[in-house]
Amino acid sequence: MSQGLLPSVQEPGIDLGHYSTTLLDLICYAAANKPSFREASLDLAKLSGLSVHEKQVERLGKRLGSERLAQRDEQLARFLAMPLAQRCDGAPKGVAPPDQDQVAVVMADAGMLQLRAAANDETAGANAAAADPASAVATTSEPPAPTPRADADVTPDPVAADSPNAATEEVDYDQDKPPSGRHWREDKVGLVLLMRSQVSATDPCPDIPDTFLDADRVAQIVRGLKKSAALQADDQSAQTAVPPDSQPEPEPQATYEGPKLQLRQVVASRRSWPLFGALLACAAYLAGLAKAQRKAFVADGARAIWGVWRARFSSYEPILDFIHAMTYVYEAAKAIGQDVGGGWRLYAEWITWTWQGQVGRVIEKLHQWQQDNADPQQGPATTSARNAVQRTLGYLENNQERMKYDAYRKQGLPLVSSLVESMVKQISRRVKGTEKFWGEEGAEAILQLRADYLSDGAVMADFWQRRQASATGQRSYRSLS
Repeated sequence: MSQGLLPSVQEPGIDLGHYSTTLLDLICYAAANKPSFREASLDLAKLSGLSVHEKQVERLGKRLGSERLAQRDEQLARFLAMPLAQRCDGAPKGVAPPDQDQVAVVMADAGMLQLRAAANDETAGANAAAADPASAVATTSEPPAPTPRADADVTPDPVAADSPNAATEEVDYDQDKPPSGRHWREDKVGLVLLMRSQVSATDPCPDIPDTFLDADRVAQIVRGLKKSAALQADDQSAQTAVPPDSQPEPEPQATYEGPKLQLRQVVASRRSWPLFGALLACAAYLAGLAKAQRKAFVADGARAIWGVWRARFSSYEPILDFIHAMTYVYEAAKAIGQDVGGGWRLYAEWITWTWQGQVGRVIEKLHQWQQDNADPQQGPATTSARNAVQRTLGYLENNQERMKYDAYRKQGLPLVSSLVESMVKQISRRVKGTEKFWGEEGAEAILQLRADYLSDGAVMADFWQRRQASATGQRSYRSLS
């Protein structure tokens, strides 16, 4: 198709009637999945023989993404209008509930992208909410989130990330800090999953896997999350001095296989955390997860995400990502180790307790160290160690009730949120970059399309089918009842 057959980008609007569904599908796919609109245009020309200017790819992607957003927001409004019991315990007609071997899992995390609006624009959050068709329903039909108890193990929900009061909130150590630059904003990513696993009468893996006791591997993981210097294990010279023929047979390594992924639905948005929680709850309802006998919500320690759990998924077993717990244990052990291998020995002991669901023992040890090293005159090194211990203590104590890892393994529940962290990276491949600047509406449209294409099933095929039916006057939306 030649460039002349396509509508001009100078036209005030785009008449999609000029395009076949197949052509729109190709352009939409390229817009959502290539790293840039320019690369999408080049790939369309190279692989399909289509000459579509990058600006047209951008405008068509935004237009089609906006159509998907309208469908999504209509579904959300209908979901929020349902009685609470139906939302929490019901399922759409025709959706089979998970069987006994399946576990319903919800995960959430956040990434970053750049918006054209300045970071100090206090109206950005208000404008985003005003542009949300579901915001009125969310604020008028939903009861307020329950006030946490005074002894609750989580802090109250934080203000929205783009709120002018956000800077006054207590530091959230598991909340990713934006890169330098005044345009960076947070985008939210969630997963609605069906996984398969078995329930066990006893812990299927009481011994911690050797992966978490491999100094090089652990250091690599920690550096990826905290950019922390590596701990050294005990001196290996004694082992290397043993003649090869006299070395004992290696003991079998402890291994653990968690639940296996079966079905994945991706949710991505720039909406505030309360509205994103509603979107995630709607996706879980459409997947029939409420009927599952086993349910889990897995995330890192970010307070905003646990606010979503409390408001929308309190019937799900809350699980702190084990990898994030490991990084905090590692930080404290490194800070207070007294010699080359001392920090590693502490880490190995403490992470084993954590794996076995005995994080209380780690907390007790850290409190004891604080008491023994409370003198502020002991020097800057001790002060630095006290700060690291305090950070770890606060993290472990706030999340202690979400760290019963031995019990979770018995129930066949996942222990890590790596699936959603990987998904954040896949979303970021499209929207994050030092030279990528989005408008609020364009970002939301591309986030929606990117999530749709990364989801299992026929999400976009259903979209095109509904769109075609709508063009002929026959609306075909999936029932929420």
